[in-house]
Amino acid sequence: MKQLFYGCGIPFIFCGIALSAHSAENPAPTISTPTIATPTVSELVEADAPELPAPTLAATLQDPRLNEVSGLAASRRYPGLFYAHNDSGDTARVFLMNGKGETVAVINLKGAYARDWEDITLAGNEVYVGDIGDNLGNRDAVQIYRFAEPLLDSQKINQTVEVAPQVCAFRFPGAPRDAETLLASPDGRIWILSKESGGSTFFSQTFQDKKTKNLQRAGNTKIRFGAFGIFTKLATGGDFSDDGMKLVVTTYAQIYEWKLNAPFGVSDLTSIKPVIRDLPGLKQCESVCYSSDGKQIFVSSEGKNAPLWTFKSAF
Repeated sequence: MKQLFYGCGIPFIFCGIALSAHSAENPAPTISTPTIATPTVSELVEADAPELPAPTLAATLQDPRLNEVSGLAASRRYPGLFYAHNDSGDTARVFLMNGKGETVAVINLKGAYARDWEDITLAGNEVYVGDIGDNLGNRDAVQIYRFAEPLLDSQKINQTVEVAPQVCAFRFPGAPRDAETLLASPDGRIWILSKESGGSTFFSQTFQDKKTKNLQRAGNTKIRFGAFGIFTKLATGGDFSDDGMKLVVTTYAQIYEWKLNAPFGVSDLTSIKPVIRDLPGLKQCESVCYSSDGKQIFVSSEGKNAPLWTFKSAF
């Protein structure tokens, strides 16, 4: 993943590395082929919110192998434990951590490949890992892996487990897109939020093992994050609360939290005002999740011994 410089809490990319962004497709109309509607772009309006406490440092990640955290998710089988994974360049493995930042287990995904893992999420006791990164915009399809939370001793540390995940490939409509946000619901539906400075779009589809499926837009509106620089505009991770009534998305600089009108309902997201909060000083935030009870929001960062910060949910 790209390395960023930070000044006054805002990241800046190294010169010579370009970020690929893809505008929505709008093919020329013909008599026989319908056009694909161009999504409108919606500017987010911040909700009025009660005074919320400042974030607190919950732990420091202790495993030196976990040095580029790009996804974070709270376990349902083991409350208080978290799944995390590295960005591109690691093997196909997931780390299970306790509240002290210790590694409870390393879970190796048999037969999987970690091309550009960008997010992890849970729906019930099913873990979804998103190999959805595409900085160059040249992937014909992205892959999502799914496996059940493994049985292990949550009180021990440094265990090793192997799982045989299911895998489903997904294609974006029109053209490839970079993405770092993966969401899921208990009925097997997944959502991917694109990472685009001009406005992010939700795409959705159902997961089916050993299939390649075409993603569909969830709504026809792009969401424009941020107001002061490109890196405040890029969605780098997200999560639903367990009941699907809350959604949090992080950029490199801020977190956005919504109380939804219906469980897992993102198609009307632009009609709901989010609560927006600044992140503490983090090297490169690409991971966010709710606690299993939905009362807390956790964020972490790339880099060795990364901090694990917690916010109180606004809702």
